[in-house]
Amino acid sequence: MGRAPRQKTRASWIEAGQQLLRESGARSLKLHALTRRLGVSTGSFYHHFEDFDDYLGALARHYSGEPFEANLREIEAAGSTPRGRLEAMVELVRAKRLAELATSMRAWARSDPRADAAVKRVDEALLAFQAKCFRAMGFSESDAYLRAYLFLGLSSVDIPPPRKAGARAALPDRLLDLLCRR
Repeated sequence: MGRAPRQKTRASWIEAGQQLLRESGARSLKLHALTRRLGVSTGSFYHHFEDFDDYLGALARHYSGEPFEANLREIEAAGSTPRGRLEAMVELVRAKRLAELATSMRAWARSDPRADAAVKRVDEALLAFQAKCFRAMGFSESDAYLRAYLFLGLSSVDIPPPRKAGARAALPDRLLDLLCRR
């Protein structure tokens, strides 16, 4: 006799949505896809969310909420130098597959104001954090923000790099090397 599926938490529904975003983008965000991924019925969903629109709003807010802030705190703690903090950011992005999530969030933001607001909050915080690191390396405020803008923009663009630029996985490291030079 099989066991009934365990009730999922609100956080497990949000994590499943982020996984779908990473893998297939916002178009894949469907209740059926989420219940199949979690192995539960739709009833479990309605214990945590009023309706699917409520879920999408929660998913968008989560992107720029406490987990994002926790990631920034982790990065601050991991690097003892400004360059070390930027390197820790690159490593965290790789480890948590945040680039894939950011790409999907940006695509979703073009059609959903909630996702757009979340992406803008994350971008502003990342620009400020990165500019602070570049300023601490001795760059002027304007040069620090320019470097932060280039690093964020080039790290999150969904354009394959030219073959001559090297492996895509190494690009954030190489880009950081270039931006940290005087």
